[in-house]
Amino acid sequence: MTNCLTPSEAFRIAIGQVLEYSWVKASDHPRMIILLDQDIDETRVALASRLEIAVVIRSGDDFLLLNPEVSPELKSVFSPIAKAVNA
Repeated sequence: MTNCLTPSEAFRIAIGQVLEYSWVKASDHPRMIILLDQDIDETRVALASRLEIAVVIRSGDDFLLLNPEVSPELKSVFSPIAKAVNA
């Protein structure tokens, strides 16, 4: 939760964690996903998409997939949201 962080700070921490795990701990190329409790701007969604990291946000009682093109199979788990992302 981003109780004491801005959405952009939470994004930086989350993306750093999954990238480090992907490169340091994983022996193969794992699928990456970050979950945030607030929406983030389209520039950050585009960055995550370029790095092949799926972004899911909490919206009320729902969880929304912001970049379904990165991991189409997650659409069956999370509701996809259509956002224009300039990659």
